[in-house]
Amino acid sequence: MSLERCVQEYLENAVDKEEITDSKDVTLFGYCWGGILSLIYSALHPEKVRNLVLHATPVDFGRSSTVLESWIKSMNVEGLVHIFVNVPSYFLNLTFLMCNPFEVLLKYPIYFGQFRNVKEIIQFIAVESWLYDSVPINGKVFEQIINDIYKKNLLIQNKVKLGKELVDLKKITMPVLNIVGTADDLVSAESSRTITTELISSKDKKILEFPIGHVGLCISRTAHKKLWPEVGKWLTEHSR
Repeated sequence: MSLERCVQEYLENAVDKEEITDSKDVTLFGYCWGGILSLIYSALHPEKVRNLVLHATPVDFGRSSTVLESWIKSMNVEGLVHIFVNVPSYFLNLTFLMCNPFEVLLKYPIYFGQFRNVKEIIQFIAVESWLYDSVPINGKVFEQIINDIYKKNLLIQNKVKLGKELVDLKKITMPVLNIVGTADDLVSAESSRTITTELISSKDKKILEFPIGHVGLCISRTAHKKLWPEVGKWLTEHSR
């Protein structure tokens, strides 16, 4: 497995399943590293992507970094992959927890310090289960993303190479919606903003910013009440 194969084979095969929707092009929606993959695919195959939605996507690492991004830049990624082959889910979960250990220690006492009904407790457990239900990341894909995109910042320079092809973000001309969490402690808002302010050629591009974090940008009450209706509205307008 490599980043090239991940994008040019796995993602390509998924997009080519036109018989499922009877559509000649698709809307790609990428969350975090999924946004990186969607961005790369859209640059290589712009004719197949009708709309691109990026959600808490890290791209520009020359800007102010989060704690996680700073750790990653100093990581001996080759040594890690050599030891584990694939990056284990428990390593990922532990890394996320260590970004803000006090929050983790206080979260459960604070939550259960108030009366909760059964529905609220079930929902809380469901969210916690989802948070820690990580899967291992393929070692070679992890290594290339960390080295080329995080450490060398090659994606914004249009110098990431997949096989013989260079990924040129200027080739992205389709409508783009960029969702940014200004309180995201895993992906800095500055890293995501650059996509729509400087890197792509799309004339139809929009940034949705919300003062919530990486996970809250998906499943918080604010997201359900304010963010997702806006995303749905944008998709409706761009699907006609």
